[in-house]
Amino acid sequence: MLFASTFLLLNLLVRLNTLEAYYTKDLLSWNETQHPENTELLELLMKIISLKHIQERNAFDEIVKNCPDQLKETQTCEGQISLDYAEARRHLFGQIYLDRKKLSIRDIYALHDFTQADFGSKPGPGINQIPFHEILNTEHTWPQSKFLKTGDGEIIRFQKGDLHHLFPAANDLNSYRGNYPFGETNGSLAQYKINNELRAKIKPIQDSHECVWFPPAPNQKYLRYWKFQQQQGSRRLPANRKQCLFAQQYFDRRHLERV
Repeated sequence: MLFASTFLLLNLLVRLNTLEAYYTKDLLSWNETQHPENTELLELLMKIISLKHIQERNAFDEIVKNCPDQLKETQTCEGQISLDYAEARRHLFGQIYLDRKKLSIRDIYALHDFTQADFGSKPGPGINQIPFHEILNTEHTWPQSKFLKTGDGEIIRFQKGDLHHLFPAANDLNSYRGNYPFGETNGSLAQYKINNELRAKIKPIQDSHECVWFPPAPNQKYLRYWKFQQQQGSRRLPANRKQCLFAQQYFDRRHLERV
């Protein structure tokens, strides 16, 4: 279903004349029956967005690893700016999410505005500055463990430093999330607090088999959710479900107050 939705979105996008050339002839003529593996489409998309494009009016882009020294007069060569992880973090904290008036950075999960007071003598928010990572860290909302696996080191570098999915996150919450997928939940509430101020509400579920994590919205500040399902006729839980329960207990002990 997800693959079908993704492919439908691509079809809608490439119908726009301004994008047809960019997405290349290979993608426009993609035949799902000839290429049943989802990974093949992902690899093609990764090449399109990460490599260089030789562009010419009324022609499809040509994808190349590096721009050639010489081009036709009618051609240009462009590509995405690929930042290494350190450069990406400097842009993330020191420009994009920095409130320059308050010199603060808002955490994506707890919605806490971190200022120098949160860092003590350690580096805090500032222009082109990376705060101390053990207090405010970088969240890959698409976990690194789920990156497209490829032997091309440049593509791995591109994914790690891609600012589209990097956000500031309190280091402990960044660790708690791990690589759990995002999800929805219902159930009894618990609260997450920073400095005695309510920042999020958490709902445990007992109707599924895996942990999920859900980020807060302005009016519905859910944080972490876990799920587990006890096997019928057995009180023993598989290792991954024990991990979910451990995460729940650890999180409760450190940060939660029941309501």
